[in-house]
Amino acid sequence: MDPAKVKELKKYLAPGPGWLIIGTFLLVISALTLPGMGFPALIYLVFGAVLLWIGISSTNDVKKLLKSFEEKGELGRVLSDFESAQSYIKGKLRVGSYYLFGKKKGQVVRFEDIRQIWQTVHKRNGIESHRTLQYIDRQGKTQTLCDLQSREKSNDELIQIMTLIKLHNPGVHLGYK
Repeated sequence: MDPAKVKELKKYLAPGPGWLIIGTFLLVISALTLPGMGFPALIYLVFGAVLLWIGISSTNDVKKLLKSFEEKGELGRVLSDFESAQSYIKGKLRVGSYYLFGKKKGQVVRFEDIRQIWQTVHKRNGIESHRTLQYIDRQGKTQTLCDLQSREKSNDELIQIMTLIKLHNPGVHLGYK
């Protein structure tokens, strides 16, 4: 196993240092302004702690995921599949020969583990705000794989992705829940 490949996969799946940097910045601001500002400093403190927690917990989730693949003896296969995977939706989803790599929550999903997959259109006040690609796994849990581009921008790529998923897992149900 090449450590550089593991690092590249971790970098893709983890949310990045942005959460940690912003969270730390807000905590520092709150510490410097707490005596004089009162309530706004408390808001900075709360938001900073939440962002820091998101960054740390997401990184730990990715480490646990990779450790579980290593314990199963699948990590080498995952890494080689990630390296040869095609990128879709501006890099938010990578489709390999055996796995889907979703950047939204740092997910690596085997094609065989997907029972059903569909696009969800989210609206606010009747206006489309965003779209997500969701699936139901073998345990019956609904998961979000990645965010899609709004409106008609990602339809062609979505059709390609669904075709590849159906090709690798003929038993999957494509479409709405």
